[in-house]
Amino acid sequence: GSFEGSLKVKNLYIKKTGFFVGFVSADNIVVEGNINADIQTENLHLKSSGTINGEIVYRNIIIDSGGILKSSMVQNVSSINKFIKSQKS
Repeated sequence: GSFEGSLKVKNLYIKKTGFFVGFVSADNIVVEGNINADIQTENLHLKSSGTINGEIVYRNIIIDSGGILKSSMVQNVSSINKFIKSQKS
């Protein structure tokens, strides 16, 4: 199936035939299908059949061999928090 729009959910699982377009904020995201969206997540797992195209802010990421990540920005939120704290000192 497909979805176009914005989502804020706890868990998102995009199956092999799934296609998501828009923006998503979730604690956990698993991608086997296609996402063309900006993503904010704690945990991202890009499976071997998955494709992500968009900006990503994450805490933990797993990319299986074969998974395709097309992004102008992939940022670990832990690094952002450390940078912000160091700038305040």
